[in-house]
Amino acid sequence: ASAFRGSKTGRLYLTTHRMIFNNKSLNDPMVSFSFPFCTISEMELEQPVFGANYIKGKVRAQPNGNWVGEAKFKLMFKKGGAIDFGQAMLKASAFRGSKTGRLYLTTHRMIFNNKSLNDPMVSFSFPFCTISEMELEQPVFGANYIKGKVRAQPNGNWVGEAKFKLMFKKGGAIDFGQAMLKAS
Repeated sequence: ASAFRGSKTGRLYLTTHRMIFNNKSLNDPMVSFSFPFCTISEMELEQPVFGANYIKGKVRAQPNGNWVGEAKFKLMFKKGGAIDFGQAMLKASAFRGSKTGRLYLTTHRMIFNNKSLNDPMVSFSFPFCTISEMELEQPVFGANYIKGKVRAQPNGNWVGEAKFKLMFKKGGAIDFGQAMLKAS
């Protein structure tokens, strides 16, 4: 089917029974696609040296679905690598030091989920309306990173503003920055 041709950009949602992809383009014949776990086979996580990490596999058509057969898929995603709240503006221990985890991008915010469950900061939300002085840095030596400032929101469990630095140790800072410009 022509709906399956080409690359698609959008959001991927995970439930206890399936993955759901919602296409960013409303003009594409495939607006959304459901991947029930019971229909997925040969799924593998790929972590290439260059380029974004991705999951690939095959999905079978569901009975009474709007397509037949089997389709291959490749879901690309970005890992934020590390986040560093390196500033003296905040005294809260949750902001001290570097954190490692995943960075998610939505149309309204970035969300960092800490890999360590023992850290006082389990997650952190960066609504776009609270971010300022954002820059993408490409040092000669070291990983590319995105830096900026984020202001606290009312009832956000902290006060003031914080400088942040998102390091992409496995690549992807430029791709993430471009996706962020499109999302905001």
